[in-house]
Amino acid sequence: MKSQRNILIVEVLLCIFIPMAMAAISHCVYADVYRLTFAVPMLASWAVITLINWKKEVDTEKPHIRWFTVVLLVVAMSVFLIFRPAFTYEEGKELLYSTGYSNVTEPPEKSMLSFTLNHTKLVQSAYLYVGEKEGAEYYLLVSPCDGGIEVFPVGEGNYIDMYFHMDE
Repeated sequence: MKSQRNILIVEVLLCIFIPMAMAAISHCVYADVYRLTFAVPMLASWAVITLINWKKEVDTEKPHIRWFTVVLLVVAMSVFLIFRPAFTYEEGKELLYSTGYSNVTEPPEKSMLSFTLNHTKLVQSAYLYVGEKEGAEYYLLVSPCDGGIEVFPVGEGNYIDMYFHMDE
């Protein structure tokens, strides 16, 4: 009985740790453009179901890892790896430097909705930067999916200007 209890503890911890790791990677590497709406609820729900059925699950004669837990973990990690954005936030910045922009900086918000750049169900926003070209300052949106670039002049009343000036 004790070894099945340990297996269940490991399963619950994995169902909590893996979405947390995915969220940390999404935040640090992909500037929160990668939506994890599939993995977090799925794995958290399975952890809760395991805790609710704890007594029944612990009282098994032969300790074993539940196959459904393994399937959920593999599916969540596979979807995360297969559908991740093609470009990271840092790669987007390098792309802008290679296309002639200088002084590329990170504004307080690192991602913003774009109405024209390519996106997917899991990647709905674009990376946001501020950069200069030929003496003018621009908001630069880079698609994490294909590296497309959308440019807006700073201070000309576009929707990004309005977003940053809402608090004033």
